Amino acid sequence: MDIGENIRRARKNAGLTQKELGEKLGISAAAVGQFEKKNSNPHNSTVQKIAAVLEISPLSLYDQEPSQNMLQRAHTYAEHLSSQEARLLAYFHMLNSTGQQECLKRMKELTQLAEYQK
Repeated sequence: MDIGENIRRARKNAGLTQKELGEKLGISAAAVGQFEKKNSNPHNSTVQKIAAVLEISPLSLYDQEPSQNMLQRAHTYAEHLSSQEARLLAYFHMLNSTGQQECLKRMKELTQLAEYQK
């Protein structure tokens, strides 16, 4: 599957329409449709936002061709992380499974507060 198909699958699994996903991302339903049809490739930051809204890993949206090496995909993704994102991941990986779940829960709560929203 390509990234467009993966976005469509994940959106449908989340029970969202293209319009609803677009509203959550601050883009049009047409833009979501363009990503899904592969007429337009989303920027890495947009892929990260889509994944956050759908509560999935950004890597799960990228092409999952068997010939593509998982380590190479991770390296490519890591190259696009900001220093804050890299620090966030480093701290996250210092936590045990219970701590990681609590971290995700609290981050989701923060996204619900208007003072922290973009």
